[in-house]
Amino acid sequence: MPCSLPERLKRETAADHAEVEDVVQLMGIDTTARYLTVLGAFQGFWPGIEARIDHALSAALRAELAPRWRAPRLSHDLARLGLSSADIRGLPVCADWPCIDSPAAALGALYVTEGSTLGARHISRHLNERLGMDASSGASFFAGHGDQTGHLWLRFKALLSEHLPTESEQDQAVLAATQTFSALNRWFKIALRHG
Repeated sequence: MPCSLPERLKRETAADHAEVEDVVQLMGIDTTARYLTVLGAFQGFWPGIEARIDHALSAALRAELAPRWRAPRLSHDLARLGLSSADIRGLPVCADWPCIDSPAAALGALYVTEGSTLGARHISRHLNERLGMDASSGASFFAGHGDQTGHLWLRFKALLSEHLPTESEQDQAVLAATQTFSALNRWFKIALRHG
């Protein structure tokens, strides 16, 4: 019996996902300085990937998914932690992006960004316990979608089935998801090299 697209995405991105966790070590953040370094690395990637996803989505999907974008929360969190607008604009930015040139590829990349909201709940709890931070004090990016995270994840999985019915579209989504994780890994290795 063939597996569902979300199962296939999970299986085919598992190694890259584990590598991201090994490189970033979010659950090991125990100082504000380390947190700022990690947040700055996310700032160098997230706005760019969300813009690329948004650009490749159909109008209907864009309307439904735009409220999920979390990139603006990064600059908000960095500002809450003392960085000026100029400081934030001056942070390094990823230049090595995955190819997101179709709605199928956009949904594959979105699998990576939306999937991150599931783990974000645990990271949010960790940041609160270790650094006393919450969504209002510099950790809004890691709040995911709050109480709606589970519901929105189920809706996203349904969108995959609704909008990617063919094997070709599903292959495009899987390729984009693996490329997005690979780009994220390469970026974090550069951005966190000295962090």
